[in-house]
Amino acid sequence: MEKLKGKNQNLRMHGNCSPWASTLIALLRVGMMLVNSAGKEYTYALRFEFETTNNEAEYEALLAGLRIAKEMKIQELIIFADCQLVANQVNRLFKARQPVIKQYLEKAKELLVSFPTYSIEHIKRDQNKKADALSKLASMTFSKLAKEVLVEVLQEKSITQKEVTNVTQEEEDNWMIPIREFLQLGKLPDDPQKARKLRVKAPLYKLMDGTLYRRSYLSPWLRCVGAAQAKDIIQEVHQGSCGMHSGSRWVVSKIIRLRYYWPSMHKDVKELIQKCEACQIYSSVPRKAKQEMTSITSAWPFSQWGIDIVRLLPIAPGGTRFLVVTIDYFTKWVKAKPLISPTGKHMERFMWEYIVEVTNREVVKGMEHRLGKTHQGRVDELPQVLWVHRTTPKSSNRETPFSLVYGSEAIIPIEISVETRRIQDFNHKKNEKRRKEDLDILKERREIASIKEAHYKQKLERYYNKRVQSSTFKLGTYVLRLNSVSKTEFQGNMGPI
Repeated sequence: MEKLKGKNQNLRMHGNCSPWASTLIALLRVGMMLVNSAGKEYTYALRFEFETTNNEAEYEALLAGLRIAKEMKIQELIIFADCQLVANQVNRLFKARQPVIKQYLEKAKELLVSFPTYSIEHIKRDQNKKADALSKLASMTFSKLAKEVLVEVLQEKSITQKEVTNVTQEEEDNWMIPIREFLQLGKLPDDPQKARKLRVKAPLYKLMDGTLYRRSYLSPWLRCVGAAQAKDIIQEVHQGSCGMHSGSRWVVSKIIRLRYYWPSMHKDVKELIQKCEACQIYSSVPRKAKQEMTSITSAWPFSQWGIDIVRLLPIAPGGTRFLVVTIDYFTKWVKAKPLISPTGKHMERFMWEYIVEVTNREVVKGMEHRLGKTHQGRVDELPQVLWVHRTTPKSSNRETPFSLVYGSEAIIPIEISVETRRIQDFNHKKNEKRRKEDLDILKERREIASIKEAHYKQKLERYYNKRVQSSTFKLGTYVLRLNSVSKTEFQGNMGPI
């Protein structure tokens, strides 16, 4: 085929089944014609030796013409097709629904990227008579065709053809050049320190058939590669046919087992994984704390309170759905009240009447255990849950909130039915005196409890801060928002987090 003149080329194509065949046949033919800007026509015909449909034959004609135009390095291409489906699908007016047609459409888009300027137009069948005649000529034997008509026989579909991987060449300037020059010519850098380092590490390398290799502890020799080759290797191992978007350590380990080496393996792999969109979207959400713990201490009872609103609860009698809980930081004394809605007026009234997250959880958990499956009578059970919380010793100071507030331990109902020693020895006259003695030593008990709690919180901070994985963000930094919050994509079993 002679070389085309001019940049603007017209491609006319036609694909059809033989008139005697059904939808699926064993022999089809396609004709196409390439016209340059000077009006010179170049004819081409295809014959298929595989089963296909009319629409697939039209796509085969399109792909064959695009491949020819790409090899001729055509810059501007106008395509005329008498198949409305193909023209509109390429122009994104129609949507491809069949899996095979989707593959043909993706293949066509890949080839169209090679042309800076292109367009595809739908024409009527009577305006494409020459291409139609070529498709009919393809059904004839080769000996009856004119020499100007080139016929190609396709053994398989274009979408099943294997692509040949391009061989990545080493860069002219890379980290291996000084080592090659030293091993071949004995040349050293002018800098004494660099020359000394090169002498030390040179025994680890060896040239074999012009290729540089490095010794390894896991295999005899590792092939040394440059930056461009290293990038292709990382992409193939990480997300290619032998990768599953694993972590940097696994990727580096597999690259070494494949017997490749370059000095900045860990750094390059880590940078590529950090830029991988799939790894960011589908990776596990880190649960480690981002900031160190800051404990809150109170020097005296009821001097500092924490207040919080518990999560939305089922509707209780009276229409209450919220629970506001407040706790004294020193004694761990808890107050709680059910609310219909957590408005400002309701919260203000609660603060005037009665004066946190872990305590909230304990209160809700205690109510759920007492209510069981019925979830009835939540408001009635709240005082009992609070009473249990006030009479239970806390791990931080080994004291109950009741004893730190009133100076003595509370008597629970079981002690009345099954008498304990202090119930049996109860004396009304002596009890009043002992109560006053307890109040006198209450200050000392509170100070001891404060020391114990401070020591406990210090131990808790040290344990917590060891596992902190700090992360800081600057203004303008891009962050990935969880899909569970934004609901951007469908959340199925294989959906993003």
